[in-house]
Amino acid sequence: MRDVYTVRLELLRFGTAHNQLLSPLTPYVALCGNDGPVTVTIPLEHRHLLNRLERLRYVVDSALMPETQRQAELVELGSLIGRVLANIPALNAQLGPATAHENALVHLQLVVWGSELALVPFEVVTSPDGFPGAGQPLLTQGDVPVTLTREVRRARPLPVEWDRAPRVLFASAEPPGASPVPVRAHLIALRRALEPWIPWSVTPEQRVGEVQQRLTVLHNATLDDIRQACSTKSFTHVHILAHGVERTEAGERRYGVVLNRDRRHPAADVVDGQALAQALRVRSQDGRSMSRPTAVTLATCDSGAVGSPLTPGASVAHDLHASGVPWVIASQLPMTVAGSVLLTECWYSHVLRGDDPRWVVHELRRRLNSDSRTKHDWASLAVYAVTPPDLAAQVTAFRSRQTKASVDVLFDKAERMSDVNGQSDIEPIKKIFVEIRHALARWRSEAPAGDTPEARRERGERIGLTAAAEKRIALLLREHAQAADGRGQSEKEADDAMTRARDLYHKAFLEDWTNHWVLTQFLSLNAVYANRSTEGIVLSDWWIVARSLALQQCRDTNATSKAWAFATLAEIELLGFAFGNYSAGQATEVTGRVAQYCRTIAEIMGDDSFHVRSTRRQFERYARWWSADRPEWQQIIAAALRALPQSPHGFHWTSAAP
Repeated sequence: MRDVYTVRLELLRFGTAHNQLLSPLTPYVALCGNDGPVTVTIPLEHRHLLNRLERLRYVVDSALMPETQRQAELVELGSLIGRVLANIPALNAQLGPATAHENALVHLQLVVWGSELALVPFEVVTSPDGFPGAGQPLLTQGDVPVTLTREVRRARPLPVEWDRAPRVLFASAEPPGASPVPVRAHLIALRRALEPWIPWSVTPEQRVGEVQQRLTVLHNATLDDIRQACSTKSFTHVHILAHGVERTEAGERRYGVVLNRDRRHPAADVVDGQALAQALRVRSQDGRSMSRPTAVTLATCDSGAVGSPLTPGASVAHDLHASGVPWVIASQLPMTVAGSVLLTECWYSHVLRGDDPRWVVHELRRRLNSDSRTKHDWASLAVYAVTPPDLAAQVTAFRSRQTKASVDVLFDKAERMSDVNGQSDIEPIKKIFVEIRHALARWRSEAPAGDTPEARRERGERIGLTAAAEKRIALLLREHAQAADGRGQSEKEADDAMTRARDLYHKAFLEDWTNHWVLTQFLSLNAVYANRSTEGIVLSDWWIVARSLALQQCRDTNATSKAWAFATLAEIELLGFAFGNYSAGQATEVTGRVAQYCRTIAEIMGDDSFHVRSTRRQFERYARWWSADRPEWQQIIAAALRALPQSPHGFHWTSAAP
């Protein structure tokens, strides 16, 4: 995972957030890092800023705004904001060390107090002298990657749960009289982003149910539709595609989102940020919790625009963020159709696979800037975000979750294709194996470095799960070779994959000497493929180590940890005969212990738990592939399978490891 270097900048003034206009006479306090406060001013009258922002719109009073004028306004505003930031010595001092971090992103957290400041498009800032990429737009220059997010000041930190199984709500609205919105393009972008986690089926129609579990679509949505959907399901991401429109509130200009008013009598309903926030943060139907989407994307013009600062309230994006949505992606100006589609494609494809959202925002802005169709959407992009200290750890955990889930889907696809096609053609399935190996190699390369127990444990887990994948590949190849009357190439590839699995299990144990599972799998493959070199390792001694580690972990108070320990003990007892730790006369005694261990797993975790399924699957492998010449194993395996309940659900590769 690439590093993120955070710089926090706060611009504050006395008084309430509303009821003040922008003026060069107003002093603001700038706080950055550990340095003391400095006073800065914004050299713009309020009406001048509004005029400049108006000239950044694509259409003004039904007339197209010339491209050259829009570009000139961007340059002038960018230079002006750059001069303001140059007057904050601490900011330059903070950015200086950041430039020394190779391949690190500088995340500039901007916190402003004052609705008039929220009007200022800080995203267009041009780097002043001494800043990265001086003379170029700070957020798109190529010297040092910099991203900027806004944050609402609040009394206590907003909780962020990034590591959750994704569930996306897509709500679009196109009421009568409104121009069309690109629903199909956005839906295709969302569908493609979710593709790696949708189980494969022979026909697309059979996949509809799987898609609907992860993606809920509301066409021509009303506010009540959104409220109802959020009260019945817990969505992690919400994507809203609709028009943004100017409205009047207490005689002052505001912006809202145009939804449908009523299903029976369709009409436009201009919804403000607070009403939309209440629909998204609704209490569940059972009353036990409140909906809390982690991120909301507003593919809506002016969803980040404040309007008048004279009355309480702000932009739609600001209101959502203030109401408890950690991440809100919006547009502070009109957005092109091409830009809205690119936003959807880039954000969801990267975030759902587990990329750091701060890097995603940086990449999205640069892509918008490089695409001529999106005009100045890169400058219009406004992101409100909460970034707790453990965000990087949460993102890493989520990326691991998504990687393992996508590999599960690929294995499931390989097995289903084998069932559908028989064993006539193994080549398409081998291509899936290449995808699996590529995904796991990338995942391993992102493991933390260093010699801390946590880093070694994480590396050990990733290597161990890669070994489990290689073993599963080997067995699928062996099934094909067996069905094809021992076809030589598949048999050789299976043999090579099993050798890689054994070596990876050994490597995983060398990373984490407390992991009895990977050591047991290393011993297992040495037992069933005795012709492989063990490089002088005394396997009977390692058997004692694995058994001792598992017995120690059986005393753990954590149910999951204890169940995995009993799973190891059940398998390690079986392997005792292969390394001379048990004699044939002890088979009955060992059989009783193995059966008891298996029953204990089900008692602790439940009959349909991952632990039971993975342990049963491992004993089924012994029964099918490895016990023909070992009569003492056959008795033990039969007892284990009787003790382990048969699950009606499928097996997941990620459940094969503690």
